[in-house]
Amino acid sequence: MATVGERLTDLEALLREAGRPDLADQVPTLEIGRPCECPVEGCESFYTAAPVRRWFRRGKQVPVGDYVVDAIDGEIVFVEVLQNRT
Repeated sequence: MATVGERLTDLEALLREAGRPDLADQVPTLEIGRPCECPVEGCESFYTAAPVRRWFRRGKQVPVGDYVVDAIDGEIVFVEVLQNRT
């Protein structure tokens, strides 16, 4: 299984630039779990953890570059890829 660091080489640097070293430190070993299930053709967004119900209580979205990183309690759980990266 590919890691996020292998697929999105710029994500770690973007998170550091955004002042989120806590999230950036996770990127090199974070595994891509399953793809987004939305109906948008060519969507490259993906989960890194199973969806959980805690989102509304402690979830944060961190927009960086062409991504929006969803984190719950400081753990990356979903990466939204805003542009196709082929």
